[in-house]
Amino acid sequence: PVSGAGCLGDPKIITATIDPEPVVSTSLNKIICSDAASALVLNTNGLSVAAANYNITARSVDPGLTPGATNAIVPAMAVANNYLGNDLFTNTGALPLNVTYTVEPVSAISCIGDPVVVTITVNPEPVLAGNLNLIQCSDIPTSLVLNTNGSSVSAQNYNITAISITAGLTAAGTNAVIPATGVNANYVGNDVFTNKGANPLTVTYTIVPVSAANCLGDPATVVVKINPEPVVSNALNTAVCSDVAIGLTLNTNGISVAASDYNIISNTIAGGLTAGAGNAVVPANNVAANYLINDVYTNSGALPLDVTYTVVPRSADLCLGDAKIITITINPEPVVSTGLDAIVCSDLAIGLVLNTNGSSVSAATYNIIAQTVDAGLAAAGANVAVPANGVAANYLATNKYTNTGAVSLLVSY
Repeated sequence: PVSGAGCLGDPKIITATIDPEPVVSTSLNKIICSDAASALVLNTNGLSVAAANYNITARSVDPGLTPGATNAIVPAMAVANNYLGNDLFTNTGALPLNVTYTVEPVSAISCIGDPVVVTITVNPEPVLAGNLNLIQCSDIPTSLVLNTNGSSVSAQNYNITAISITAGLTAAGTNAVIPATGVNANYVGNDVFTNKGANPLTVTYTIVPVSAANCLGDPATVVVKINPEPVVSNALNTAVCSDVAIGLTLNTNGISVAASDYNIISNTIAGGLTAGAGNAVVPANNVAANYLINDVYTNSGALPLDVTYTVVPRSADLCLGDAKIITITINPEPVVSTGLDAIVCSDLAIGLVLNTNGSSVSAATYNIIAQTVDAGLAAAGANVAVPANGVAANYLATNKYTNTGAVSLLVSY
């Protein structure tokens, strides 16, 4: 010390102790996914004194980021090193966005280090498109191709976490395995479901899109509505007689959706049957239920023969049902023998015994539709009545006619 008169005092050593300040590590910047906790744990650089706690003096969030509702309060003083570890941010855009924290480390004796900015880069999450719901017919692949909404980052692949199939739908055995991770956009595009009921039923997929940076989007559901297919009735097989219209009116089974029309894919006509000239054209598409009703077939053989039609029903929603084979049995008609004409004398019984030709089915009875008697012939006895239905083969055998003229005369039956 020096007085005003210039006199010097004794020298004195004064010691100032400079307590150290903690220095925040420079390796705290991180890259995280949207909706993932930052997991940020503050630390010093390993050379400075340790920090007992930290002051978070500021936080800056890029536009386009949405902070989690439970994120830590900032500013905050004297907080633990993991105070910010549960902060999360949602980024549904196309590009990475940043959150910055301004951090001051504080030593055990309250020495404050220099502020450091820690940057957390939040990679975006893909957002599934909202227009992926589909309507598809029973037994037709869903054709579902997943995609994002056009404003988020693209999805590199997808996780199919769950599927819900409404009761009444039957999944094809070749459908995609679910759950499945890291699959492509058309992974479930070939899924097929059968709906043989009366109403549309739904399949719901739960989808998580995954970006190239392996960031998961929010789970979203895609609903595929399966319109029902009509089912042709099992009760349409029938038997009719030769030369009689088959009377077939197509119909569904009463449980499935109704058919609005039908496709007649083919018909198979047994050898020995002759189709009527006016029969319906086959194949034919989108025809009415009674399209085949007037088809006629001739069976002049000895045994029943079959006609089969392969029919596909179509609903009002243009959903095709399974092909159904309908069998129409054509019972044979008896054919009267061509060798029954005869010549008899006047006043003798004509002796006519009706018979078939030997190749057709036998006749059980006969209908005598009409008779024509030439002028000059007279009934010689108690001839039977004509017309007559359901009579025996010898019904006409005792008929007699008198011919007193000069030439032969005819009776025709």
